[in-house]
Amino acid sequence: MSRKALSAFVAFMVILITSLAIVLILRLDSPQKQLARTARELAIENLLSATQRDSLENLHHIETRLNAPRKRGGSLDSLKLFLSKDPGRRDFARPSVNSRFRKHLNEDARKTIEAYMTQFADEELPNWAPEYVSTVRVLFDFLKEDLLILSGIPAELTFMPVPSVDNLSIINNIHLALENFAGVWIPRNETSFSYTSNRQEVRSFLLGNWRFRLRLMALDTSWKKLIASLYNLSVDKNWILATKYHPALQAELDELCILVLSADIHRRGEDLLARIDAVSGEPGINWTPKFSYYKNIPELNGYTSDEESTIFVAKVNLGYTFRDGGTQTWLNQRKDWLTDYFNGFFSSIESSDVKPISSVELFEWKMARLKAAAIHDINSKIVLESTFGSRGIYGVRDLALLRINLLADS
Repeated sequence: MSRKALSAFVAFMVILITSLAIVLILRLDSPQKQLARTARELAIENLLSATQRDSLENLHHIETRLNAPRKRGGSLDSLKLFLSKDPGRRDFARPSVNSRFRKHLNEDARKTIEAYMTQFADEELPNWAPEYVSTVRVLFDFLKEDLLILSGIPAELTFMPVPSVDNLSIINNIHLALENFAGVWIPRNETSFSYTSNRQEVRSFLLGNWRFRLRLMALDTSWKKLIASLYNLSVDKNWILATKYHPALQAELDELCILVLSADIHRRGEDLLARIDAVSGEPGINWTPKFSYYKNIPELNGYTSDEESTIFVAKVNLGYTFRDGGTQTWLNQRKDWLTDYFNGFFSSIESSDVKPISSVELFEWKMARLKAAAIHDINSKIVLESTFGSRGIYGVRDLALLRINLLADS
């Protein structure tokens, strides 16, 4: 080949390669691809960023909502701060404008406190008790309202009035956030023209994303710490003093512990992608933390409380936070007590308590509450010996009902 022909061939190849490169670049970074990349980045930012603090579509914001009662100025923080003071301080119930109580002990709250105080008018109490106990009552009412909203407990499952508000429960808030994410997110190498929301694609991306897993772990920690704070409140000496003059407070705190435990158990069984349609039965995401299980309770048997004689045979394991040595030790030392306790517990229920009903969701809540009620009695004893949250102790968090058989005793 002559030098001239070779030069022409090289020039032709350069032009060809350059043209192909330009076409490839244009195809890789077409307007549709740019829009898809923007949508993908926006969806991830909205769901996982720590800067989207006021967005209901953001998991960090949802975690902040769950932590709010415990944080400075929150309803639980205000109650604990009030209880930390000497009950005899007459001026303490009237906080300054700049105090941490200004949100909860406002003028409307003062009127409610004064109304509660009239209930003690005919009783012989220390002069500080009516105002002190009434203030505890009002602060606890704020806490109840917050936690009933956040837990999302159905009104049918509690004797306490559930607030009728538009605020989302934590569980529903997470479902909404993931639904919105799926509606915006577009996978790599796809465009809005080639991709329709796909549950399996969303699931694969989220489970492979370390930031998503960290957000779920943080939410679990928030539930764990909230429950721990409620149990620690139950053994606070000034709380116990207030319940001496107003016993209903302790009954309501017990109920609140059970309800928040129920919400924690229920949300672990929820499909986080419940609002994203499954085309061909694709799996969702059921995320649970790593638990250790106490498995030494033998098979249980006895009679339920039904009018018609009914035999139960059951097997349960108790779940607690991984490496929670304090709870593990407590359980290991009480095998006989736990066996007697659960025999008594199942003897106190009716067969209808564990039989499915028409509403699947309500039945799941009923079972979560049943488990929480059993766990609550155990945790109420553990917290008498160990402060929850200290040295990694959080008590029992799960009850694995491995088997329960009911037989009519004819």
